[in-house]
Amino acid sequence: NTIQKAVDKDQSYKVENRISNKKNQLKWVWERGKAFRENTDVHLEGFISDITARKKLEIANEMFSKAIEASPVSIFITDQHGLIEYVNPFFEILTGYKSPEIVGKNPRFLTSGDHSEEFYKQLWQTINSGKIWYGEIRNRKKNGERYWEQAVISPIFNNQGEITQFVAVSEDITEKKQTLKELQHAKEKAEQNEARFKALHNASFGGISIHDKGQILDCNHGLSIITGYSHEELIGMDGLLLIAEDQRDLVKKHIQEQYSKPYETVGLRKKGQTYPIRIEGKMIPYNNKIVRVTEFRDITEQKEIEKELVRS
Repeated sequence: NTIQKAVDKDQSYKVENRISNKKNQLKWVWERGKAFRENTDVHLEGFISDITARKKLEIANEMFSKAIEASPVSIFITDQHGLIEYVNPFFEILTGYKSPEIVGKNPRFLTSGDHSEEFYKQLWQTINSGKIWYGEIRNRKKNGERYWEQAVISPIFNNQGEITQFVAVSEDITEKKQTLKELQHAKEKAEQNEARFKALHNASFGGISIHDKGQILDCNHGLSIITGYSHEELIGMDGLLLIAEDQRDLVKKHIQEQYSKPYETVGLRKKGQTYPIRIEGKMIPYNNKIVRVTEFRDITEQKEIEKELVRS
């Protein structure tokens, strides 16, 4: 190992270790030292720093990085000037652009020409003022195909409260737009059909959890909104408790089989209410084990719309 090599070569060393302290608590430490010999004895001298907090942050960052890489939505990050620094794999799949050809560029190459200069001016004014921008954008893929996105663009701040980056998270809603047109033709009342589609569209954003064998490791605020549990209550919870009892065997089976396609089941809120949900999960490798990233979507309004269309 590193220390043994330093002893053999009479050199200094730097190493990170996980140790157990006197109270049997596991700690991460950073050790720097030097080996020296005294007669036939070998001695080590140096110092040790507790880096447990830093390692926990690194592990959390790595976990969320894996989640972003596996996310079924498009994500890109720019610097404060709007130049792209990162795109996730789904962005590449959706747009046809590969990361090396667009990093360092302004995302205006995505513009379709369908929006006015005032539209983009208001967008930038919103995020440069420190606010979050929500809206629909029609963009253009590398092959020239136009597509609609529901986007959320947020500023990222440093410790001094200065904006350093922007992150855009968007969902391809092209098919949903087509659904809107079909509803408009079917009902002859554009306003009613638009409201129905909007309800369906709003129901598409939900909660995201990261769990290991069903135990929730972390989640977003959306999951709290959907389930009624606080973030603190959800962490460490058995995720199957968010599922109606008669549906748990099905969900457990999908988890065990690493099922990755979206499916519908019945959720259970904190107050005991059941409601229809759509679940989609992906397995990702992490620290020599597999964890699951799962998206929960409350489809109550969608189901009501479907019933209304059947009645009409």
